[in-house]
This record gives sequence, structure tokens and C-alpha cells, in this order.
Amino acid sequence: HKLPPSIYFRRGAMATAMEDLKDFKRACIVTDKFLFNHTPYVHELIELLKGRNIECQTFYEVQADPTLTTIRKGTDVLDSFVPDLIIAIGGGSPMDAAKMMWVLYE
Repeated sequence: HKLPPSIYFRRGAMATAMEDLKDFKRACIVTDKFLFNHTPYVHELIELLKGRNIECQTFYEVQADPTLTTIRKGTDVLDSFVPDLIIAIGGGSPMDAAKMMWVLYE
């Protein structure tokens, strides 16, 4: 497997990322409960994606050092939603979980 083609990591990168996502139709966002429940970032991203007619599903059960059980639950979400795009928001754990989910999904 290969690395994702793009990783956006600095303030203000969302506009560039949105331009790169113009050809996608279904996105699964992978994050943790804290970011989902206590910050605006995930919800702002969902609104941006919907504004581009991209359907969204969010998996926010990633914990620090995600377990294989968590990865499998996330992969089940991918299998049922069938996204053409996976977006990780957060630190290393959501990014690692999203990468592992992607490998199992493909």
C-alpha cells in the first residue's frame, strides 16, 4: 500500500484541501470523540464537504493507540458507507487508524 497522496497539516490548509477534493462524492471522516464533541473542526469540515455535494459519514471512536477492535469497527463503517475518500482529523491516532482502516477497506 502507498501513503495518501496529500496530507494537510498547517493553519489555513483547508482551502487547498477543498480544491483537491472536488472530484470526490463520498467521504468518511476519522477522528476521536474529543474533537468531534468539543471542537468545531469536524462539524465545519462536514459543512464544507456538504457544500461541495460530498456525502459524509463520521467515525469518531478512535482512542489513543487505537486497537485492532477499533480499526475493525471503523472498517465496518467504511464497508457499509463505501466512501471514495477517507479524511483523518486529529493527531497521530486518528491518522494511524484511518491508514489501517484504508488498508483493510481496500
